[in-house]
Amino acid sequence: MTSEPSSPDDYGTSLDRGYDTGDDYYNPPEFWLPRIRLLCQVLWPSAAYEETAIAFIADGENNKVFALTIAEPEDQHVGRREYVLRLPELEHDVLQAVGVSRYLRRQLLSGSEDSLALVSKIPQVVRWDHTRNNALQYPYIIANRMPGINLETCWDRLGWGQRVSVAREISHVYSQLRSLRSPVAGRIQVSCAAESIEEPVERPEKLVEVKPFGETGCQGVSCVNGFSNIEDTTLHHPSHARAESSSGEVVIAAVRRRFEELYHGSSDASTRSTVTSSYERLLAVVEDMHGRGVFDDEDGIYCLAHLNIQPNNILIDIGDGSQPRITGILGWRAPVFGPSFLAAEPPEWLWSEARSAERAPENRHIAPQIRGQVQGSDMLSGNSRIRRAFEDVVGSGWVRQAYSPESAIARRILILCTADKWGAGQWQEVEDIFRAWEGTFERKH
Repeated sequence: MTSEPSSPDDYGTSLDRGYDTGDDYYNPPEFWLPRIRLLCQVLWPSAAYEETAIAFIADGENNKVFALTIAEPEDQHVGRREYVLRLPELEHDVLQAVGVSRYLRRQLLSGSEDSLALVSKIPQVVRWDHTRNNALQYPYIIANRMPGINLETCWDRLGWGQRVSVAREISHVYSQLRSLRSPVAGRIQVSCAAESIEEPVERPEKLVEVKPFGETGCQGVSCVNGFSNIEDTTLHHPSHARAESSSGEVVIAAVRRRFEELYHGSSDASTRSTVTSSYERLLAVVEDMHGRGVFDDEDGIYCLAHLNIQPNNILIDIGDGSQPRITGILGWRAPVFGPSFLAAEPPEWLWSEARSAERAPENRHIAPQIRGQVQGSDMLSGNSRIRRAFEDVVGSGWVRQAYSPESAIARRILILCTADKWGAGQWQEVEDIFRAWEGTFERKH
């Protein structure tokens, strides 16, 4: 027997308010449970009310996560359906997450065998609403719940053989990511224009565009006060975007765009002087790299990169306790199409004692350094096996781009230019990049 849902008129007066970032978000799970139950009744009116289960999972990165179990009479042959409900802290995250997820799945489904293998690892969104005009009175995303457990919670319990299997699985994910290509480089995201859309959006993937690296605002900035002119810094749609002709030009343009935004974002003379000085030095590094042929092996076709393949974004199924397999890749918040050196960031946590928790969310843009000291012959031998297993699959070309000092510095520069927020950590990274390039140049001479 099912209970009748309340009518939309009972949702409350909050539907008439403007969205206030974070409003209600910080309430405890108990606040949300009755609202979620009402939402389930509205979305699945034929489901057995007494068999609907709702459980709080965790506070994720900028979202709260709940598990839903829905039993509908017509789905008896399937059994109960499992879903994940996400409540984002920021309203625009709904269209961003849904649009990017649906866009990637659509592109991968029409791709190669590797692409088809990856699509099953991306959560499939089934319901969403980026407005408050719903029973929850809050924006939400509902996706099919993927099987498996979070790798971060079980990594320390895996044996060396199981870790080697995980490394091989992750290497295949890297290969699958590289199978989706684009003639234009940049961040894959929903257009900023979507922020002003108040009515429901049926196909947010149609709003997805590739935004040039280095451009963080919704509008391109004017190029004045000594900064080089950049043509066409507006948003690009994947199907008809103008591509920069080389990876070197992509990096140079990213530096120009990002530092232009920094310059025009401040009226302080001292800050502007610092920005100008750092810009000139960083641009000189990139142009030097370009002139030395660092980017010569790039083909001008850009591949998909996740940029945050960490244990907390990986689901695995251990099954009978033997060899684990990856069942899901989470965290598709800011994927990019980038040069192959950008997609070759080595997952050093696999063979070091670093933990993704040591990398604060606000520092994700900073290139990782090997953390922790491997101690003991068994650990050293085991970690060597893991690294060798991973590198055997990705191949020598990938390994060369991953560890080449020049490619690593280029990767750091491009990741730096994607930072939406700029603070002490970013300025320190600029200085570290200067020192790294000087050290590389000195070692070769």
